[in-house]
Amino acid sequence: MSGYNDSLIDEIRAILTGKYRGIGAEPYVKPAMCAVRDVNVMSANNDTLTDEIRAVLNGYHRGIGAEPYIKPLKLISVKPGEALFRFTVEDTQLNSSGYMHGGVVGILTDTVTFGAAHSLVKGGITGTSLEMNFKFLLAMKKGQTIDVKADAVRSGKNLILCSADFLNEDGKLMCRGTQTIYLIDPAKFIRSQDSRKTLLRRDSKL
Repeated sequence: MSGYNDSLIDEIRAILTGKYRGIGAEPYVKPAMCAVRDVNVMSANNDTLTDEIRAVLNGYHRGIGAEPYIKPLKLISVKPGEALFRFTVEDTQLNSSGYMHGGVVGILTDTVTFGAAHSLVKGGITGTSLEMNFKFLLAMKKGQTIDVKADAVRSGKNLILCSADFLNEDGKLMCRGTQTIYLIDPAKFIRSQDSRKTLLRRDSKL
């Protein structure tokens, strides 16, 4: 397009095309559609709550291509406001330098904190992320076993404050992610989704 530097555009295009080729993060730059088949659940201290969290995780990223990143997650234990997960770092989660990709950390943080948040409210929650932050302290490498301790605290009527600590085998903190979740009235959410579908059907006829 006019006003742009063609050489620079070619350089950026080459970077985007080749940066993640052949490594685990390729789906980030190449859209993928897949379904979550199962999340392994190990011994947990609350069977009913565990079943609820498992159902949430099984359907959480269905159909949006995030399966390779959350599939290694295993739920170890759960109680109201707390959930402990474990996974081993796999090829699909690596960046071009061979370390855990920051974007994958974001997906995992989003998943485990929503899991912890669901444990606070009977029947689960409907919500959306307001903000998410990370502090990367140590690099996570392929083959490492990582525990993720997710905590959620209700703050007021509509907010849940969450954190996710990524710990190595020695219990050393590798990364800390935080997230604020805004709770949505399920009835309003359904109405907004119905309105959106109506608009999409109308636009498709134009």
